[in-house]
Amino acid sequence: MEESLAYKKIKEKFPEAVLDWHVQHGDEMIILRGDVILEIARLLKEDPDLQFNFLMDMTAVDYLGRKPRFEVVYHFLSLPFNRRLSCFTYPDFPLALHS
Repeated sequence: MEESLAYKKIKEKFPEAVLDWHVQHGDEMIILRGDVILEIARLLKEDPDLQFNFLMDMTAVDYLGRKPRFEVVYHFLSLPFNRRLSCFTYPDFPLALHS
């Protein structure tokens, strides 16, 4: 599958932050370093070509016994373009999440 515009822009501006990218069942997912999620969310919202202006959901999963243990998931929606994007992060400890 061809890389999306959102993935290309994130990778261009934050090349070290992107750990993985894939599409599953038609849903785009980007796995990112947790320390830059605030800047990436700002890019997704403010870039006129993206306009992911609605944070639909933010949730976390606790995988007890796994490293990394916690996974934080942000689900964005671009209302003007009717596109969805899920961003997964794995926060480091001490735990510092941006919301």
